[in-house]
Amino acid sequence: MAQLQQAIEDLPDPESWSEKNYVCTILVEKKQKILEFTRKRINRGEESPYRWVYQGRVLIRNRDS
Repeated sequence: MAQLQQAIEDLPDPESWSEKNYVCTILVEKKQKILEFTRKRINRGEESPYRWVYQGRVLIRNRDS
């Protein structure tokens, strides 16, 4: 979870990012894994700001918690 949290903190501002996706790598058990975030508009009343969406899977094992 710490690696995912770090990746989230390193995301660029979705409002100023010009591409649809942002890809970053994290280190998990000495292996590099790729995380892909998608930039999407979210309807919030009259506003439609961009937000990052992660559509991958997070597996939490008993030994991780």
